[in-house]
Amino acid sequence: MAFTHVTSANGRFGKDAAKSTSQAILDGQVLVYTGGLVVPADNTTTFGEAEYVSTAAVTSGAALASVHVFKISENDQFIADTVNNSNVAHNGQKMILNSTGDKANNTGTDSAVGVVRQIGVYGSPSDKLIVCEFVTK
Repeated sequence: MAFTHVTSANGRFGKDAAKSTSQAILDGQVLVYTGGLVVPADNTTTFGEAEYVSTAAVTSGAALASVHVFKISENDQFIADTVNNSNVAHNGQKMILNSTGDKANNTGTDSAVGVVRQIGVYGSPSDKLIVCEFVTK
């Protein structure tokens, strides 16, 4: 599932963003924009760098030079996969991403450089899903 868009701040439909033809992209992966191309975010990405969420998977051998994305906007909400079991006690905490940018790393500690903020738990804790919004400030 990775990051799935559930509410939109402005009803947009997304766009195609340029990527390297050799770069694999996961559906629902958080992306950063660098050197004119989108690339997967990782666990060092800060909230100011996370710009897009992909809406399609593209394999590295597909030779596609673009991927469809949603621009991350304030007040957009996503259902996100998490590294650990979800926990309602984490509501309000900011979290960094995992090493591939497709999960929130919910350690139970608020991160000063967190990319997403947990709003709630989705399903049971063992489902490892949360409702979150991207930190924009």
